[in-house]
Amino acid sequence: MMRFAEKASYGEYFLRCNGMQRDGFLEWVFHPGMLFGSVQKWWGEGGCRDNPHEGLDIAWFRDGGGEIRRLGAGTLVPALYGGEVVRIGHDYLGESVYVCHGMEDGYGRTLHTIYGHIRPGDHIRRLASVGAGEALGTVVDPGLRDRKAPAHLHITAAWIPGSLPPEGMTWREIGALGPEGLLNPLDLIACRNAIEELPPQM
Repeated sequence: MMRFAEKASYGEYFLRCNGMQRDGFLEWVFHPGMLFGSVQKWWGEGGCRDNPHEGLDIAWFRDGGGEIRRLGAGTLVPALYGGEVVRIGHDYLGESVYVCHGMEDGYGRTLHTIYGHIRPGDHIRRLASVGAGEALGTVVDPGLRDRKAPAHLHITAAWIPGSLPPEGMTWREIGALGPEGLLNPLDLIACRNAIEELPPQM
């Protein structure tokens, strides 16, 4: 079994899933409002979020030639680690896939990652097993619902207590886990990154 301390090569997973090896991958590029714990909106006209960000938004990366590219609708979304799909829920831009990784913290909690604003693949169902880097679905086109939010992937990582059943894993319940239960997904991704004030339409 993989140790929790091991980081996932998420950039490499994206390259493999989406056939992007030709252009290469240098680093993720984040607006400050995309980061874990941020209270700033990075989309639309900006402003403040209702609550601190419980995850990480991924929309841009810098390729091997130094160009900033964006994840468009239809981009395949790989799993951060291997595990089991325990829930598929609706969110305000698409659906969210909840994956349990079987790694425990010694306090009755298990590591889960949640992938929001995606369209799950046909093979992704509750109790389905997924491997690290395996495609879970695709980034959705938010223009169908909210033209202020560009296409992006939201990832949350959390220690979920055994007392919270899969059907109770809503964004409200996940956000209520607070700093003791929520993890910064950027700490789990083995890849360079840059923080830049880029406009949403980049």
